[in-house]
Amino acid sequence: MPPKKAKEKLLTGEQGTRGNLGLFKHRVTVMYMLIRTASDLILEYLRKQNRPYSITEIVSNLHDAVSKPNATKALKDLTERELIKEKVSGKQAIYHITQDPRDAATPEELKEINLKVEGMRGEITSLKSEKKELESELAALRSAPTAKALQQTIKELKAEIATLSARLGPLRAGTVTPVSPAEKAAVDGDLAKFEKMLQKRMKIFKELSELVTEGGEQNKKDLWVSTKPMHPDRIFVTRMHGI
Repeated sequence: MPPKKAKEKLLTGEQGTRGNLGLFKHRVTVMYMLIRTASDLILEYLRKQNRPYSITEIVSNLHDAVSKPNATKALKDLTERELIKEKVSGKQAIYHITQDPRDAATPEELKEINLKVEGMRGEITSLKSEKKELESELAALRSAPTAKALQQTIKELKAEIATLSARLGPLRAGTVTPVSPAEKAAVDGDLAKFEKMLQKRMKIFKELSELVTEGGEQNKKDLWVSTKPMHPDRIFVTRMHGI
Protein backbone atom coordinates (compact mmCIF):
# COMPACT_ATOMS: atom_id res chain seq x y z
CA MET A 1 0.00 0.00 0.00
CA PRO A 2 1.58 3.34 -1.05
CA PRO A 3 2.36 5.78 1.76
CA LYS A 4 -0.14 8.54 2.34
CA LYS A 5 0.80 11.94 1.01
CA ALA A 6 1.65 14.30 3.83
CA LYS A 7 -0.72 17.24 4.16
CA GLU A 8 0.77 20.69 3.78
CA LYS A 9 0.63 22.66 7.04
CA LEU A 10 0.73 26.40 7.47
CA LEU A 11 3.64 27.61 9.61
CA THR A 12 3.49 30.33 12.27
CA GLY A 13 5.82 33.20 13.10
CA GLU A 14 8.09 35.16 10.76
CA GLN A 15 9.58 32.02 9.31
CA GLY A 16 6.10 30.64 8.91
CA THR A 17 4.95 33.77 7.10
CA ARG A 18 7.75 33.41 4.56
CA GLY A 19 7.07 29.71 4.17
CA ASN A 20 3.35 30.24 3.74
CA LEU A 21 4.00 32.92 1.13
CA GLY A 22 6.25 30.56 -0.79
CA LEU A 23 3.65 27.80 -0.59
CA PHE A 24 0.97 30.19 -1.85
CA LYS A 25 3.17 31.26 -4.77
CA HIS A 26 3.81 27.62 -5.61
CA ARG A 27 0.10 26.85 -5.65
CA VAL A 28 -0.61 29.88 -7.82
CA THR A 29 2.15 28.86 -10.23
CA VAL A 30 0.82 25.29 -10.52
CA MET A 31 -2.73 26.53 -11.03
CA TYR A 32 -1.56 29.06 -13.63
CA MET A 33 0.32 26.34 -15.51
CA LEU A 34 -2.75 24.11 -15.46
CA ILE A 35 -4.95 26.92 -16.74
CA ARG A 36 -2.45 27.90 -19.45
CA THR A 37 -2.06 24.26 -20.51
CA ALA A 38 -5.84 23.89 -20.66
CA SER A 39 -6.06 27.21 -22.51
CA ASP A 40 -3.54 26.09 -25.10
CA LEU A 41 -5.37 22.79 -25.66
CA ILE A 42 -8.77 24.45 -25.96
CA LEU A 43 -7.49 27.28 -28.17
CA GLU A 44 -5.77 24.83 -30.52
CA TYR A 45 -8.93 22.71 -30.68
CA LEU A 46 -11.23 25.66 -31.42
CA ARG A 47 -8.86 26.96 -34.10
CA LYS A 48 -8.68 23.56 -35.74
CA GLN A 49 -12.45 22.95 -35.72
CA ASN A 50 -13.41 26.58 -36.41
CA ARG A 51 -16.95 26.16 -35.12
CA PRO A 52 -18.77 26.98 -31.85
CA TYR A 53 -18.89 24.58 -28.91
CA SER A 54 -20.26 24.56 -25.40
CA ILE A 55 -17.99 23.79 -22.45
CA THR A 56 -19.52 20.32 -22.11
CA GLU A 57 -18.80 19.55 -25.77
CA ILE A 58 -15.23 20.84 -25.46
CA VAL A 59 -14.48 18.65 -22.44
CA SER A 60 -16.10 15.64 -24.09
CA ASN A 61 -14.37 16.13 -27.46
CA LEU A 62 -11.00 16.50 -25.73
CA HIS A 63 -11.69 13.13 -24.05
CA ASP A 64 -11.41 14.61 -20.55
CA ALA A 65 -7.84 15.79 -21.14
CA VAL A 66 -9.04 18.95 -19.41
CA SER A 67 -11.36 18.81 -16.42
CA LYS A 68 -14.52 20.89 -16.48
CA PRO A 69 -13.37 23.28 -13.69
CA ASN A 70 -10.05 23.90 -15.48
CA ALA A 71 -11.89 24.26 -18.79
CA THR A 72 -14.15 26.89 -17.22
CA LYS A 73 -11.14 28.88 -16.00
CA ALA A 74 -9.32 28.43 -19.32
CA LEU A 75 -12.31 29.66 -21.33
CA LYS A 76 -12.60 32.69 -19.07
CA ASP A 77 -8.88 33.37 -19.53
CA LEU A 78 -9.12 33.05 -23.33
CA THR A 79 -12.20 35.29 -23.43
CA GLU A 80 -10.48 37.99 -21.38
CA ARG A 81 -7.49 37.82 -23.71
CA GLU A 82 -9.95 38.16 -26.65
CA LEU A 83 -8.63 35.02 -28.28
CA ILE A 84 -12.11 33.52 -28.30
CA LYS A 85 -15.65 34.88 -28.20
CA GLU A 86 -18.39 33.90 -25.77
CA LYS A 87 -22.05 33.95 -26.77
CA VAL A 88 -24.73 33.18 -24.20
CA SER A 89 -27.78 31.36 -25.52
CA GLY A 90 -30.33 30.91 -22.75
CA LYS A 91 -28.55 29.24 -19.85
CA GLN A 92 -25.74 27.89 -22.01
CA ALA A 93 -22.60 29.67 -23.18
CA ILE A 94 -21.13 28.95 -26.60
CA TYR A 95 -17.47 29.61 -27.43
CA HIS A 96 -15.79 30.07 -30.79
CA ILE A 97 -12.47 31.32 -32.07
CA THR A 98 -12.16 35.05 -32.71
CA GLN A 99 -12.39 35.61 -36.45
CA ASP A 100 -9.71 37.73 -38.05
CA PRO A 101 -11.22 40.21 -40.55
CA ARG A 102 -8.16 39.65 -42.70
CA ASP A 103 -9.28 36.04 -43.18
CA ALA A 104 -12.46 37.16 -44.98
CA ALA A 105 -12.60 36.13 -48.63
CA THR A 106 -12.27 38.77 -51.35
CA PRO A 107 -14.91 39.07 -54.12
CA GLU A 108 -12.51 37.31 -56.49
CA GLU A 109 -12.04 34.45 -54.04
CA LEU A 110 -15.79 34.17 -53.52
CA LYS A 111 -16.30 34.03 -57.28
CA GLU A 112 -13.72 31.28 -57.56
CA ILE A 113 -15.40 29.36 -54.72
CA ASN A 114 -18.78 29.67 -56.45
CA LEU A 115 -17.29 28.32 -59.66
CA LYS A 116 -15.88 25.35 -57.77
CA VAL A 117 -19.27 24.74 -56.15
CA GLU A 118 -21.01 24.77 -59.54
CA GLY A 119 -18.40 22.40 -60.93
CA MET A 120 -18.93 20.03 -58.01
CA ARG A 121 -22.70 20.16 -58.53
CA GLY A 122 -22.22 19.13 -62.15
CA GLU A 123 -19.90 16.36 -61.04
CA ILE A 124 -22.51 15.17 -58.52
CA THR A 125 -25.14 15.02 -61.29
CA SER A 126 -22.78 13.01 -63.47
CA LEU A 127 -21.95 10.65 -60.61
CA LYS A 128 -25.65 10.12 -59.86
CA SER A 129 -26.27 9.21 -63.51
CA GLU A 130 -23.32 6.82 -63.45
CA LYS A 131 -24.60 5.32 -60.20
CA LYS A 132 -28.02 4.71 -61.79
CA GLU A 133 -26.41 2.96 -64.78
CA LEU A 134 -24.28 0.80 -62.50
CA GLU A 135 -27.34 -0.14 -60.44
CA SER A 136 -29.18 -1.19 -63.63
CA GLU A 137 -26.17 -3.23 -64.71
CA LEU A 138 -25.99 -4.84 -61.28
CA ALA A 139 -29.71 -5.71 -61.41
CA ALA A 140 -29.20 -7.34 -64.84
CA LEU A 141 -26.26 -9.35 -63.53
CA ARG A 142 -28.25 -10.50 -60.52
CA SER A 143 -31.14 -11.64 -62.75
CA ALA A 144 -28.79 -13.60 -65.03
CA PRO A 145 -28.38 -17.37 -64.45
CA THR A 146 -25.89 -18.31 -61.80
CA ALA A 147 -22.77 -20.34 -62.53
CA LYS A 148 -24.41 -23.40 -60.98
CA ALA A 149 -27.50 -23.03 -63.19
CA LEU A 150 -25.33 -22.59 -66.29
CA GLN A 151 -23.38 -25.74 -65.43
CA GLN A 152 -26.66 -27.68 -65.16
CA THR A 153 -27.84 -26.28 -68.52
CA ILE A 154 -24.55 -27.26 -70.15
CA LYS A 155 -24.88 -30.76 -68.73
CA GLU A 156 -28.42 -31.11 -70.13
CA LEU A 157 -27.39 -29.77 -73.55
CA LYS A 158 -24.48 -32.21 -73.71
CA ALA A 159 -26.86 -35.08 -72.94
CA GLU A 160 -29.24 -33.87 -75.69
CA ILE A 161 -26.34 -33.61 -78.15
CA ALA A 162 -25.29 -37.16 -77.31
CA THR A 163 -28.85 -38.43 -77.93
CA LEU A 164 -29.16 -36.62 -81.26
CA SER A 165 -25.70 -37.78 -82.32
CA ALA A 166 -26.70 -41.39 -81.60
CA ARG A 167 -29.79 -40.95 -83.77
CA LEU A 168 -27.79 -39.32 -86.56
CA GLY A 169 -25.13 -42.04 -86.49
CA PRO A 170 -26.98 -44.60 -88.64
CA LEU A 171 -28.05 -41.90 -91.10
CA ARG A 172 -24.49 -40.68 -91.51
CA ALA A 173 -23.22 -44.26 -91.84
CA GLY A 174 -25.71 -44.95 -94.64
CA THR A 175 -27.29 -47.96 -92.92
CA VAL A 176 -30.73 -46.31 -93.00
CA THR A 177 -32.28 -45.46 -96.33
CA PRO A 178 -33.68 -41.94 -96.20
CA VAL A 179 -37.22 -41.24 -97.36
CA SER A 180 -37.28 -39.94 -100.89
CA PRO A 181 -39.29 -36.83 -101.82
CA ALA A 182 -41.69 -38.99 -103.86
CA GLU A 183 -42.36 -41.31 -100.91
CA LYS A 184 -42.88 -38.36 -98.61
CA ALA A 185 -45.34 -36.81 -101.08
CA ALA A 186 -47.26 -40.10 -101.29
CA VAL A 187 -47.52 -40.34 -97.50
CA ASP A 188 -48.68 -36.73 -97.28
CA GLY A 189 -51.34 -37.46 -99.91
CA ASP A 190 -52.60 -40.50 -97.99
CA LEU A 191 -52.72 -38.46 -94.80
CA ALA A 192 -54.82 -35.77 -96.49
CA LYS A 193 -57.19 -38.42 -97.88
CA PHE A 194 -57.66 -40.10 -94.50
CA GLU A 195 -58.25 -36.75 -92.82
CA LYS A 196 -61.07 -36.02 -95.29
CA MET A 197 -62.56 -39.45 -94.63
CA LEU A 198 -62.38 -38.82 -90.89
CA GLN A 199 -64.15 -35.50 -91.23
CA LYS A 200 -66.95 -37.14 -93.24
CA ARG A 201 -67.37 -39.92 -90.68
CA MET A 202 -67.44 -37.42 -87.85
CA LYS A 203 -70.17 -35.48 -89.64
CA ILE A 204 -72.22 -38.63 -90.25
CA PHE A 205 -71.77 -39.72 -86.64
CA LYS A 206 -72.92 -36.37 -85.34
CA GLU A 207 -76.05 -36.38 -87.50
CA LEU A 208 -76.96 -39.97 -86.56
CA SER A 209 -76.28 -39.47 -82.85
CA GLU A 210 -78.47 -36.37 -82.76
CA LEU A 211 -81.22 -38.20 -84.65
CA VAL A 212 -81.16 -41.24 -82.34
CA THR A 213 -80.97 -39.26 -79.11
CA GLU A 214 -83.47 -36.62 -80.17
CA GLY A 215 -86.31 -38.14 -78.12
CA GLY A 216 -84.17 -38.33 -75.02
CA GLU A 217 -84.70 -42.09 -74.57
CA GLN A 218 -81.06 -42.88 -75.28
CA ASN A 219 -77.82 -41.06 -74.78
CA LYS A 220 -74.70 -41.12 -76.89
CA LYS A 221 -72.85 -43.49 -74.56
CA ASP A 222 -75.47 -46.22 -75.15
CA LEU A 223 -74.68 -46.22 -78.88
CA TRP A 224 -71.32 -47.94 -78.32
CA VAL A 225 -72.14 -50.52 -75.68
CA SER A 226 -72.32 -53.48 -78.08
CA THR A 227 -69.26 -52.57 -80.14
CA LYS A 228 -66.22 -54.67 -79.17
CA PRO A 229 -63.39 -54.13 -79.71
CA MET A 230 -63.68 -50.38 -80.02
CA HIS A 231 -62.86 -49.14 -83.49
CA PRO A 232 -60.12 -46.48 -83.80
CA ASP A 233 -62.61 -44.11 -85.44
CA ARG A 234 -64.94 -44.55 -82.51
CA ILE A 235 -62.12 -43.85 -80.05
CA PHE A 236 -61.27 -40.62 -81.86
CA VAL A 237 -64.89 -39.51 -82.18
CA THR A 238 -65.53 -40.39 -78.54
CA ARG A 239 -62.66 -38.19 -77.44
CA MET A 240 -63.74 -35.35 -79.70
CA HIS A 241 -67.39 -35.30 -78.60
CA GLY A 242 -67.04 -36.45 -75.00
CA ILE A 243 -69.14 -39.57 -75.45
